[in-house]
Amino acid sequence: MSNLIDRCQNENGYESVKWEQAPERTFACLAMVCKDEDGGYFAYATRLPGVVGEGETFQEAVDSVREGFVSVLSGYLACGEIPWQDEDAPEQGTLVSLAISVND
Repeated sequence: MSNLIDRCQNENGYESVKWEQAPERTFACLAMVCKDEDGGYFAYATRLPGVVGEGETFQEAVDSVREGFVSVLSGYLACGEIPWQDEDAPEQGTLVSLAISVND
């Protein structure tokens, strides 16, 4: 098991929560959080197809995309392969690094 840090940038800088021991089936995931022109925020995975989220606040969008990661990763793990992509994230929005644990 490795140590992971869950980092999320907000208006006050980075908030970090250290996971002392990351459980098995924990993944380091990246998401881009952007302001929506119509208000609120939307978020999407930068390297994993099918992961999206939204919310009225930055934190709600992060929480929503975290739930999306859990759901999508569970489905990919059931199929036996996670199709990570090597594409660079666009330079708009705020990049968020999340430690996602998937339970059986």
